[in-house]
Amino acid sequence: MAQYKTFSTMASDPKPKNTNVFPEVISVDSVKSRNDLITKNSVVVIYYYATWCSPCKDFSEKYNEIAHFYAGKGILLVKEDVDLDINNKGENVNAVPCFHFYKNGVFQEKMTLTGVDEEAFTKNMQNLI
Repeated sequence: MAQYKTFSTMASDPKPKNTNVFPEVISVDSVKSRNDLITKNSVVVIYYYATWCSPCKDFSEKYNEIAHFYAGKGILLVKEDVDLDINNKGENVNAVPCFHFYKNGVFQEKMTLTGVDEEAFTKNMQNLI
């Protein structure tokens, strides 16, 4: 049976001594940049958040750690502030935090998560690899 990483185990993995080895999580600031990221990367996870949202604030650092864990593994984790109103209409973001998963440019609607659900997020990540 495959052993899966969870939020807790990913966060507890030793961090590299040089944290500059890993890129920062990309912040989406336009519809064009979002679409470019989705089409130019095989797997993309978009974390929709709001600065006023307590669960979003609590999860942000962990999301960065997860992004570092997946760096170089073909999965790009990005974030988008819903209050910037970058055309979230049609993006089916009804609450925050919300996660959208894309594979080969195709939105995996059934994988959409609202709220921080460690088990579902981990399962989605494993299904995308």
